Amino acid sequence: MSDAESIAQVLRDVSAIIRELEGQHGQAISQHRRLAKLWSAYLDTNITETDAAVMLALLKISRIAESVCPPSDSFLDLIGYAAIATTCANETRASASSNNGGEAGADKLSD
Repeated sequence: MSDAESIAQVLRDVSAIIRELEGQHGQAISQHRRLAKLWSAYLDTNITETDAAVMLALLKISRIAESVCPPSDSFLDLIGYAAIATTCANETRASASSNNGGEAGADKLSD
């Protein structure tokens, strides 16, 4: 199996996990939107659903860093949070673009 095929399989696995968890917990984006509202109220500052997904990814990274041999599902979770953050950011960018006549958010995320 090539590297590209291995990576594609990992992404399929993550997609399957997200679909399975949506059956248990509801839509991922809605969950992160709700979490962002809760964190915003608790911290008395604005947290977006993208921020929520990124912070959960950082939690996974922290746990991975503390593990001598992190379980592979930790990496799958990390990829899942990154995918959710990407989807949230894309939705925010699309919404801003439609509200501003197509000017905002035309470029990809960078950093």
